Amino acid sequence: MRTQTDSDALPAGRGERGRCPRAAASSSTPTVLRRASAIIAPCLAACMSIAACASAAPYDPDRLGAGPVNRIGAICEDVMGLDPSEPLTFGMHTGVTTLDTWTSHYRGCVLSLSDSLASIDSVQAASEAAQACRAQGLEPGSPDLAVCVLRSTETARNPAAAPVAAASAPPDRGLLRASGSFYNASNRELSRRERLACAELGLEPASGPFTSCVRSLKATFFAIDNPVN
Repeated sequence: MRTQTDSDALPAGRGERGRCPRAAASSSTPTVLRRASAIIAPCLAACMSIAACASAAPYDPDRLGAGPVNRIGAICEDVMGLDPSEPLTFGMHTGVTTLDTWTSHYRGCVLSLSDSLASIDSVQAASEAAQACRAQGLEPGSPDLAVCVLRSTETARNPAAAPVAAASAPPDRGLLRASGSFYNASNRELSRRERLACAELGLEPASGPFTSCVRSLKATFFAIDNPVN
């Protein structure tokens, strides 16, 4: 009686030792590659996206430069207790026209402090330009003086001007860190942090720029918390 051998037990279409014939292997290869590509491509795209986000430049709405905006970011994180990775939320914001529709409290803080710093820089540049134009013999209140000041401030605007440079320089001491998260702080504590943030920006308390800075922070956070959708 003939006994069943290993070769008799092989399924139809399979060759010696259970290996697929070369023709079958070659015909299935494109399908396998397409499936692998369909799985790998999204993963590669996700990795590239993550790498791009990791290497992205810091949020710099007023283009102050790396030094000042890094200083401002540290103030928002350490003094205000905000999280740079806070998710963006959508909303239409009234009262603060410079806010993006997709924003966060952290980005709002950076925007507000950046605007305050840029405003101070503009005022100082205009004052210096006016002195230089008057030194040319142009009379105060004249159109010639006004045009001279305007042209000077537009051509000589420099983000490394004195107020910005001061804000970008690290202080001898560290920033006064918040005792807890911004998101759990009381209104009284938030008001204290807002004043401190503007002081850390280099603005003197009781001065006009300091008061405007504090008001801007309050208005920005209020707009983010109360979007008009």
